[in-house]
Amino acid sequence: MTSLRQIKANRRNAAKSTGPRTEAGKAAATLNSMRHGLLARELLVKGESEEDFTGFAEGVRARLAPVGELEIFVVNRLISAAWRLRRAVAIEASLFNSKSGPIGAVGKMQLLSRYEVTLERSLYKALEKLDQLQRLRRARNLEIGVLRPDEADELGSFRKNTEMEGAD
Repeated sequence: MTSLRQIKANRRNAAKSTGPRTEAGKAAATLNSMRHGLLARELLVKGESEEDFTGFAEGVRARLAPVGELEIFVVNRLISAAWRLRRAVAIEASLFNSKSGPIGAVGKMQLLSRYEVTLERSLYKALEKLDQLQRLRRARNLEIGVLRPDEADELGSFRKNTEMEGAD
């Protein structure tokens, strides 16, 4: 149990520690927790190009073709995880190329590996969820007879292939 004397000493010391006072100090303090940016709230960190990210995100969205708010949300999560994984690869390369080399950065490499596993899990989980949502949407569209041209082509080639198999 803490004594009354220790509590008073702690309070005196706490009164001396008020944190940064200048704007520059406050700005620097906001970056204290951002060492690698893999868990940063902001998607882009210092040194990353907004143009590169936008191009990356648009390419992923075009390829995955989300429809509706839920699919778009899942695709955005996927983009976030994929972008952070790209950052992890760059960090890993910089650790290998540092003065101390990979041997000197073992602890950092182990931590980075844990973050990579977490990001990969998030990425694959989002991919699975998107696939589930898109399959469900396609099944509903098939039930009500509403198909996009690419879905109709897909269904047509499926029917053609299954009819040929049944003809044997």
